[in-house]
Amino acid sequence: MSEGVSGDELRRAMSHLGAGVSVVAALGGPGSDIEQGQFDAMTCTSFTSLSLRPPMVMVSVRQEGSFRRHLSAAGHWVVSLLAGDQEPVARALSRPRPQRLASLPDIELRPSPVSGTPVVVGALTWLECRTERVVDAGDHTVVIGRVVATDPGERDDPALLYRRRRYLTG
Repeated sequence: MSEGVSGDELRRAMSHLGAGVSVVAALGGPGSDIEQGQFDAMTCTSFTSLSLRPPMVMVSVRQEGSFRRHLSAAGHWVVSLLAGDQEPVARALSRPRPQRLASLPDIELRPSPVSGTPVVVGALTWLECRTERVVDAGDHTVVIGRVVATDPGERDDPALLYRRRRYLTG
């Protein structure tokens, strides 16, 4: 009997579970390869709530990815939960870093209230987080954040989802 599965087997199994699509954005600063005042953002499906008291969330990013060092060093970051009509935003920010950064001027953004980290305009809601803990886990890094500001998210449009390597709305 086998004691484990391959990464490809896990990826195929988990592709059956639909995930909400979000954009994680973080400002540059000490320990980051992005200049102070500049930012980077990426598409993410590994985001979830973690605790209600205190309000905490977590995001998981690849350790070998360019965004990992940047997010790990950021004191604050913002997660924008994308609406079903924002697939072009998700696709643009899922590209490799040079192409991703080139896409940012085409995406409408506004500053968050606490740190000024960009929020995607038109998102269903957003959460601004202060980094509480960074944990390496296998080939990913989990960044845990305390939610310091959010939008009540009164918009009732369908969310953008990702399942079986396809974008869907739901």
